[in-house]
Amino acid sequence: MGAPEEIVAVGAAPTVGKAKAVPIRTCNAAGAVAGGTGFFARHEGRLWLVTAAHVALGGNGVHDRWAEWPDEIAVHVGPGMIVTLFDDQRQPLFAYKAEAGRVADILALDLSPLAEFDFIGSVEVYDLDAAAPVAVGELIAAHGFPTDADDWPQADVRAFSVLALSPGVIEHVPSAGNGMSGGPMLDQRGALLGLVMGHNHGIGRVAAVEAIRWIIDESLPRLPVQEWRNEGAPPSA
Repeated sequence: MGAPEEIVAVGAAPTVGKAKAVPIRTCNAAGAVAGGTGFFARHEGRLWLVTAAHVALGGNGVHDRWAEWPDEIAVHVGPGMIVTLFDDQRQPLFAYKAEAGRVADILALDLSPLAEFDFIGSVEVYDLDAAAPVAVGELIAAHGFPTDADDWPQADVRAFSVLALSPGVIEHVPSAGNGMSGGPMLDQRGALLGLVMGHNHGIGRVAAVEAIRWIIDESLPRLPVQEWRNEGAPPSA
C-alpha cells in the first residue's frame, strides 16, 4: 500500500491548501468530551455539514432517544461555531434515518447560511451529486482528526484498500481509527466516495455517497434551514 501522501497528491492541484475535513467536538450524556470529524458538501442547492451520527452523539450505539443526545456540537472552522441539533420541541434539525429505535450512522445538518462567509472558501465543499466509481483493491484515503494526537485537533490522512462493496457501503482495511469517524473518504483523484463510519471486527466501513444523499432526500420535507451561532473558539478538552 502506498503512503497517504502518494494517494492524495494525484489530481489535488485544484484545491491545494483547502482543508479536506473539519474537527467536531461534543459532550455526551455522561459528561465526557468526545472528538470526531465532519465535512462540508452540497446537495439540492444547500450546504451541508456531514458527519457520523455517533460523532454527534458522543459515543457508540446510535439511537433515537433524543433526550439523551447533546443539545449542540462544536465545529472547529473559521471563528468556531456551536451548531444546534434540536428545535424547541426536541425534534432533530438534521437529516437522519431511524428504524426500530436505531439511527443509521449518517447525519447531515443544513448550514446553508454559512455559504456567505469567507472562511468557507478555505474548506473543501464536496458534491454529493457526483459520486465517483470505486473498485475492490483500489487505494483510498480518509481525512480526519484522530483523537490519539498529542494536541487535538491535528489533521491527518490515512491510506486504505477497498475490501468489499455492497449497496451503500464500502468496506476497507485496515480500519480508520478513533477520531476519523465522520470524515470524508476520497479516491486517488480527491473525489468523495463517502463518510467514514467506523469498523466492524477490524474492517472499516464507509457510508457511500448515494447513502448520504438518500438520507438527505428522505429528510428534506421536514427540515428547516439550520440555525447556528458564532461562539468564538469552540471549547477544548
